[in-house]
Amino acid sequence: GYMKTKGELFEWCNTVEKHLFTSLVPSVGLIYEVKLKRKGESDSPNTLHFLGIPDPLVANMWNKSYEWQVSYGSWTLSKRNNGTLYYIAGDDFDSPYSDWIKLTVWRYGTKIHLWVNGIYLGGFTETSFTYGYMGIGMMEQDADVSPLLVDSAKVWYSPTPPYPLY
Repeated sequence: GYMKTKGELFEWCNTVEKHLFTSLVPSVGLIYEVKLKRKGESDSPNTLHFLGIPDPLVANMWNKSYEWQVSYGSWTLSKRNNGTLYYIAGDDFDSPYSDWIKLTVWRYGTKIHLWVNGIYLGGFTETSFTYGYMGIGMMEQDADVSPLLVDSAKVWYSPTPPYPLY
């Protein structure tokens, strides 16, 4: 089965993994990979939270975390600290709007590396958060039903990247 949520119109809906993870294991990276799809609309954002602390929620968003927000065709990487969002990077990518996509994060040392469907988006230097929880979020921006489906979500440690760094 899938994890599925319809969300609330113009509200964030979030999940959190119950285990605390750290990216401070020497010479080993932390990988977070989620396979998801949005049924229906393509504009509403989907978010991976990683190395974060959800409590206390601020407007249904995590208090502290890295946030990789993906709408089909574009993405942004930010960090949220005490409820304030700070932009790190963002761009466009090619993706069919209603297909499954696999989002992969590899935190290795001071770098955050991102892939969509195994295609490398880049590596970004960031040192603010070194431990925390993982989670998935979504917002419904259209009155039509467009639930978020999650096929899989997993976290593991690896000294090598899951996909090529190019």
